[in-house]
Amino acid sequence: MKRYYYEKVGVKEYWIVDYQHKAIEKYVLHSDRLQLEEVYDDQNDHFVSTLFPNIKFSTHHIFSFLNI
Repeated sequence: MKRYYYEKVGVKEYWIVDYQHKAIEKYVLHSDRLQLEEVYDDQNDHFVSTLFPNIKFSTHHIFSFLNI
């Protein structure tokens, strides 16, 4: 439901962080629709924002607090 509202107001990039699966889904607005562009997890660890290419991080570091 939230994604639908974000599409309606024109949010250009939307991330869903799933700490249970240690994954981040990145959705990007194309033709007024938020479309899944990439899934970042243990296999694809180097997150890069499409909208702000200087925003980069490792999902391993984001979820490292779960290994305590």
